[in-house]
Amino acid sequence: MLYILNKSEHQIWFQGLHDGLKLIYPEFETYTGKSKQYNTFNDAAKKFALQYSFDHTELDWIFSTGLPTILMGEGQKDYTENISVHNSALRDLQKEYWQGLKNFMETKGSFVKMRRARSKQWSDISLGSTDIYLAVGINSITNQMNIWLVIRGSEDKNNFDRLYRIGFEKSLTEISNNVEWDRMEGRQRCSVILRKTADFKNKSDWDNQFEWLKDHIEKYVRFFKPKIKNL
Repeated sequence: MLYILNKSEHQIWFQGLHDGLKLIYPEFETYTGKSKQYNTFNDAAKKFALQYSFDHTELDWIFSTGLPTILMGEGQKDYTENISVHNSALRDLQKEYWQGLKNFMETKGSFVKMRRARSKQWSDISLGSTDIYLAVGINSITNQMNIWLVIRGSEDKNNFDRLYRIGFEKSLTEISNNVEWDRMEGRQRCSVILRKTADFKNKSDWDNQFEWLKDHIEKYVRFFKPKIKNL
């Protein structure tokens, strides 16, 4: 149920996955199915995904099939080397992508200043508030680009509700009619999300992606920044 509600924070868990991750972390207890083991498994799975730049949606196959098949056979060394190659290549491409977007926006004279390019799936943009900012993400598994207005902190629900009351209808015309307002019940975070299908690994399409991102990042900033100041 936790995985269904929030796939980015919670992993599927059953014995096959637990035993697969135990090949990486031998100190893991033997699977019992008791709920207290889940937090340990979930934290270690997210750590593994972050370390090797895997998307969370890949982990069920990796733990249940990939690791047991390779690590229990003769391919452990090759697998470790392949992980390093995958990790390095993906991180290099991520950094190149963000640098490309930064250069594109500067060349086009955008008023939005992108941060220094890093090897990550996302980049953030300040709106002058510690608890409210923009995040731009690229996902190599789902082939999606995402723009979020992230609202967090102790006042996240109140701030979301205030913005919703004054901004929901206008956001559908001034940003996009595909904007999704998500109160994210049960979490200390809310978001206003816009998604677009795009493969960031396709360099020949980067200019099209950068144009879309520039246009909608600027719309987000123009729309939300003055409203945030009045919260």
